[in-house]
Amino acid sequence: MAGTIYVRFDEHGAAWLVQEADGGFLREQHGDLAEAGRAGTGLRTVVLAPAAHLLLTETDLPLKNRNKLRQAVPYAIEEQLSADVEELHFALGAQRDESGLAVAVVARERLRGWLDDLATAGLQAGSLVPDVLALPFTPGQWTLLLGRETALLRTGPARGYALDRETLPLLLDIAFEQAGEARPERLRVFDARDDGSAQVAVAAAEARQVPAVVEACPQGELGLLARQLGGTPPVELLQGEFSRREQLGRLWRPWRGAAVLLGILLLVQGGLATWDYLRLSREADELSQRIEAIYRQTFPEARNVVDPRRQMETRLAALKSGSGDAFAGLLAKAAPVVHGGGGAEIAALRYKDGVLDMDLNLSDLQALDRLKQALTGQGLGVDIQTASARGGKVEARLQIREAR
Repeated sequence: MAGTIYVRFDEHGAAWLVQEADGGFLREQHGDLAEAGRAGTGLRTVVLAPAAHLLLTETDLPLKNRNKLRQAVPYAIEEQLSADVEELHFALGAQRDESGLAVAVVARERLRGWLDDLATAGLQAGSLVPDVLALPFTPGQWTLLLGRETALLRTGPARGYALDRETLPLLLDIAFEQAGEARPERLRVFDARDDGSAQVAVAAAEARQVPAVVEACPQGELGLLARQLGGTPPVELLQGEFSRREQLGRLWRPWRGAAVLLGILLLVQGGLATWDYLRLSREADELSQRIEAIYRQTFPEARNVVDPRRQMETRLAALKSGSGDAFAGLLAKAAPVVHGGGGAEIAALRYKDGVLDMDLNLSDLQALDRLKQALTGQGLGVDIQTASARGGKVEARLQIREAR
């Protein structure tokens, strides 16, 4: 099972942290996204979106259908928005709680820019979660993270803010004031800066009669956040037009026409290959039949013909060895005489023990007599074994040997 790389955007590029397949975490790194991309090769990518560019809110719309909710939510919270609805992306929470349904809002162009930057670095976001919602949360408590560049305050299961550290006491005081009776029972502070900011936050909380506890952050900001992201996030930004399915569809659509053409080409090539295979198979069968016919014509005494080509090679090899030279000598003397013997046709040849049996088809008995005399004139001994007239032709068998 592959590990996971957690990536968080910051003012100087990105911070990233690798969780290995066995669950262990490596040291937090800082640099540009290209370095993060090299570190995340082959790993699942979880991206933490900066809360400074998000609006986290709730809606109590009674609708249960997610598609209808997605259409209605922008207009239900329109008074909280600082931009036109058409310019914003609305992500719905995983489930409704006592406060309603969580909603995260981000500018479409900003979200598209994040995804494009990740893709350029070789990273494909498998999940995109508001960083403030990765802070530890306990009902009745608020959680504050004092980080290198900003401060994050989580006030609910799906609520939180990014706070400017220069005006942190004022912003905390405003948050407590707005909470009213829903102010927390305790403020939990994680100090990743160790520069005295934690005491300022504690003082602001105690001024509102909210006890505060400060905890160290030895694993770093991203280490703290990554360890909370094991389950389903309260709000996943990659949904709707930015879901993984839509992203893959957007990549696929420009290539759809080419893929269709490629499929047609493969079908055509497959059809042609099949046709060629069938044609060659038929030709191979015809050649096998022709080889068998030639074999049976050459060796008429053959009865069991299983592999005519191999049997022909075996018989020819046998002829080349032992008596092969004698056979070749007889054939070399007799063949020119037969072919020049006035229309004689060789029907079959057999050779054994220095004797060549030749079955012939001739025009008449006179032609047979002339052929015998011509063969005798070549120094061959010739015996006519059979001669019969049939169908206007003479079928004869000659026995030819070297003259003694």
